[in-house]
Amino acid sequence: MSSSVRRVIILALIGLAFGGVFGFWQARRGGSESETIPGTYLDSVMPGLCRMESQLASGNKTDAYNTFWNEVHLPAHALAGTLVQASLRGPATSFQQAKMVVERDLSTLAPSLSTALPAFVKETRTALVAAGRPEPSPCP
Repeated sequence: MSSSVRRVIILALIGLAFGGVFGFWQARRGGSESETIPGTYLDSVMPGLCRMESQLASGNKTDAYNTFWNEVHLPAHALAGTLVQASLRGPATSFQQAKMVVERDLSTLAPSLSTALPAFVKETRTALVAAGRPEPSPCP
């Protein structure tokens, strides 16, 4: 099995685990499936993306990789879930596609990451606004 196939399987398992943890959190709180994820958690995706842009601009792909997995990945999944839950399939699809390209490029630290990340940042801004969050400030 190739490393990219393994990575996709691992990512899918992480996504399932996140969904399970969120479901458990809701059950413990007595929440319902229609309960939304706190907006501040959704907003937390942008600072990490801005940090990634800065890291890539200085040529530090390894730090960008770590920032994605440590700060961006789970809030991005939460944002995608919020869009799907609100039946915003168009923004959800565009956002997920851009995220998957970044994940793919990060897995090999491909040169195309320098174009994939700005596209993902743009889709994230669009997704946050579609989810009812304030428009994020531009990255410094």
